[in-house]
Amino acid sequence: MARRVLEILGAETLHEVHNHHNIAWPEEYFGRPAWVVRKGCTPGGRARRASSAGSMGEPSVILDGAESSDSEAALYSTVHGAGG
Repeated sequence: MARRVLEILGAETLHEVHNHHNIAWPEEYFGRPAWVVRKGCTPGGRARRASSAGSMGEPSVILDGAESSDSEAALYSTVHGAGG
């Protein structure tokens, strides 16, 4: 849908962040393949960018993932925001 809006406006994308959530992702953790289901979360961490949608009155933000033991323990997951 966003691409169509850009086409209608005659505009170009400056930066894209894909924020898929509430689906299963095939990933690898601790040296083993795994299907990760992030209910209410989106992938984050490992130098991955994510977006977190604000409420109707608050702006959305783009998050830069961080490498840490906490991130690894959470399987590199982060919030998807109020409107995500």
